[in-house]
Amino acid sequence: MYKGCGPEEWRSFLVRIATHGPHIAHGLSIDDHELFISPTSHEVDVITPTNSHAFNLSFPKEELDNLIRKHGSETFFKQLRLGGCFRPSPESLQRLCGVLVQATSVAESSKEPQRLRSMCEDVVHAFGQCLSTTSSSIRQMSPNARRRIVRRVIDFIRSRPHENCKLAELCKAAEVSERSLLYAFKLELGMTPKAYLKIYRLHGVFRELRSGNCSSITEAATRWGFWHMGQFGVDYKEMFGELPSETLRAKSPTVHLMKTTPPAT
Repeated sequence: MYKGCGPEEWRSFLVRIATHGPHIAHGLSIDDHELFISPTSHEVDVITPTNSHAFNLSFPKEELDNLIRKHGSETFFKQLRLGGCFRPSPESLQRLCGVLVQATSVAESSKEPQRLRSMCEDVVHAFGQCLSTTSSSIRQMSPNARRRIVRRVIDFIRSRPHENCKLAELCKAAEVSERSLLYAFKLELGMTPKAYLKIYRLHGVFRELRSGNCSSITEAATRWGFWHMGQFGVDYKEMFGELPSETLRAKSPTVHLMKTTPPAT
């Protein structure tokens, strides 16, 4: 995964060169014929396959605005502010990739300022051609895409109910970066993956205690990944309104009013 920051008031674009699998940027899968612009002014959040190559182009905001005014439309300009994928003509994209490869070679071998400036101008011109040949709108992360991310993580958690899954494992299961995962959970469920995991595990303990199939609270709690019994007791009471010992002593199901907000993490 590549994750980094550029200068404030700059915008970053991702250009795929050699591909060996999907590139995922901010929850969007980028195909071979698309460019990606980050949805914020200075953050880049991308997952790339092993042995794949991509360029990250960063433009000062003023220079990018001038490029779009010259080569694009006002509608396109507004869409670019939100970030996403767009599809230039195959010819212009191929030219941009070729210029970028050549520019890298020049940068590594030449110390001549004038030659380097010339290559930078070639890159800007080739990028401008990509903007001017873009006929479709920006493809952004949709609600359906966010739901798929959340669904994958929930399925992953439920497939190994007694494991305390790490955030990196959840990102791998969903095939997204940490930032995209947190964003999807926040918009779809109003909580973090960590908070959801805690709620899921607390309900697992609750069901075991009510079923009468466990001999002790500690046994049920540790099976569901709770090792600090003091904190577990606090979280449990906050969620269910009673102590674990009260649940264990209950002889028949009762109605419990549960908060919709997760316990403190």
